[in-house]
Amino acid sequence: MEKYSDDIFGKLPDEKKPCLWYSARHFVLDVLPPLDEDGIGPDSAEHVHVVLENTSEILLAVARQIALIAHYPNYDEKSGKNRTVITFCDCRKFIDIVDKSNVRRSLVQPILGNLLLHCRCTFYDATKCLFVQEGNKHLPLDIEFEFTTEHLLDYIKRREEDDNSKNVKQKYVPIIEKCVQKTDKGSIDITKGMLVNMAYCTGDTIDKLPPTDNANVERYTTALKMFCYKLKAENIYENWKKGPDEGKYKFIDIAKQLSSIFCADCFESRLKGILKLKVKSLVEYLVEDFDAVMKALSDEKNLNALVRSEHARWNVEKLIMGFRLLYAAERYKDESLFGKEKKEYRNRLKNGIEKKDEYIHIDLCSYDELRRVDISNLKYDYFLMLAMPQILLATIV
Repeated sequence: MEKYSDDIFGKLPDEKKPCLWYSARHFVLDVLPPLDEDGIGPDSAEHVHVVLENTSEILLAVARQIALIAHYPNYDEKSGKNRTVITFCDCRKFIDIVDKSNVRRSLVQPILGNLLLHCRCTFYDATKCLFVQEGNKHLPLDIEFEFTTEHLLDYIKRREEDDNSKNVKQKYVPIIEKCVQKTDKGSIDITKGMLVNMAYCTGDTIDKLPPTDNANVERYTTALKMFCYKLKAENIYENWKKGPDEGKYKFIDIAKQLSSIFCADCFESRLKGILKLKVKSLVEYLVEDFDAVMKALSDEKNLNALVRSEHARWNVEKLIMGFRLLYAAERYKDESLFGKEKKEYRNRLKNGIEKKDEYIHIDLCSYDELRRVDISNLKYDYFLMLAMPQILLATIV
């Protein structure tokens, strides 16, 4: 199919610094080897551990990009097991701060958004753990941060020795600042993101499905057929452009488009985790053995794990983009409304209308809580996971 590109980060507010987005994205997606190597599946005991040389602006942007993609189906929301760990070295200036909550605030905007306010953060002075800030129990995240005074190579050496003795399985990825080259690239390929957006244009075939029995693959058969038809028959670009008003881009419009792009960035990693890549590559599976891909994806255990992982990814993405959770008063009002009024209230919150320029989302919560407050939206996550192979196949043939 035809490929599309856009200077989408250039349309964000000026303080978002598009050059940092482009440089970090290019480095993480195109230069670094895959963080998960051949894939991390639902039964894996491994997790990714990225170690950054310092907290320079460019490495903070790299950490942001890693936080957007490093989400795996073996994460256990209840125990926090198998989180992706991001460590910043040479952090004496943060370790010396008495009130560690100020560290989170100093790194909040504009690079990491609200992410650090809710993540588990640990502070080390060399090998001594000084302080641990637990994450938000109402919003368990699959990303955690460490800050240490050690230099990168010293930290790597010590941790690898410790982990070998404890038989801890970690995929270490050390990143040195000078390796991240600034790029003048002013656009990215948005094709897969546009196809993800089409998943929300299937209409009644998804909307009318009951919000139960979500893992039953057969009930999505008609929706998948409709989706494949729309990819061929409809103007994908026009559907993509429906959000922005007459070319005047608002933050919320771009955030919605970026959400589809960030979601698509994880597709290859997710499929790698449930396929046997020693037999054939992902592209070979998609082109030569598509049925095997769908069979693995349709396994209830795999599908449920991938949907949980997608919600964890979505939570992190929304925090990075500056969204926040509902306050108690807002949650109380939401619970007092029903039907159309509740839907309209939630739309005003997430579109920055109810509280001007504050983007607030009811779905920023644990997966279990999501099943209570917005279970109807889960069917879209299931559908998206089932549509992944078709989206990837459409972009390589």
